[in-house]
Amino acid sequence: MFQNAKRRIFKPLPASHDHITSKMRLILFYIFILIQTLIIGQNKNLNLGYKDSGLILGNSKCSNGLRLNIWDKNVDTINGFNISAFSATRKSNGLSFGFIANTDSINNGIKIGGFVSTAEKVSGISVSGLINGIDGKINGLAVSGLYSYADTMNGIFISFFGSLNFTRDPINIINGISVGMFVHAEKFNGLSIGFMNSVDTLNGINFGFVHNQSKKVNGIQIGMSNETDNLHGVQFGLWNIARNNRFLRQTPFINFNFRKKASR
Repeated sequence: MFQNAKRRIFKPLPASHDHITSKMRLILFYIFILIQTLIIGQNKNLNLGYKDSGLILGNSKCSNGLRLNIWDKNVDTINGFNISAFSATRKSNGLSFGFIANTDSINNGIKIGGFVSTAEKVSGISVSGLINGIDGKINGLAVSGLYSYADTMNGIFISFFGSLNFTRDPINIINGISVGMFVHAEKFNGLSIGFMNSVDTLNGINFGFVHNQSKKVNGIQIGMSNETDNLHGVQFGLWNIARNNRFLRQTPFINFNFRKKASR
């Protein structure tokens, strides 16, 4: 009886168990290699492909395909997908994702930064949890949790605070659509929707729920109050100021002037 019980307790494990154990060991080995590769210094990587193409784990200088890393350093060109905690490449063509931040200098495609996304030039889509900051030009779409800015903005820009830079001069020029609380730019061509708009030269439509202020307006201002030195267009609001109007410089509800076009 004791022998039968012993046989039941110490019954040999099936062959499939050994197969599963071997798989687990292999997976753990690859995880160990991956961790070692990702945390080693600059330009150390594990390439599961051919030359710079395929799946690359670590800080490769260039890659064509899928690249996984923790902290980018001295990275040149990425063609394909780049996923990193801190993405920092000279040029990215494709999808670039930085869980903490994305500081790719030139981006052609889609760039995503968990908190901050900065660049010199973006052609495509830039998404950030907090701030989109482009030193040069953006052509495309920018979406951020707080605000977006660039020297030249061409496209559609959506953020909570709007299109402006709290720490620098006004944005040089915006061509397109801006949605957010504020716009602060020297020149705006297009449509802005928010609470307050401060634009030196407007060619288009400013909808500011509280206030719109411009030096020159070629188009329409809509808000509780509107103010400009040189109006060629229409103002709709509770109080409207157009200082170049000969007779109706300050009016309630509506103001307009079509006599002389504001210089562009």
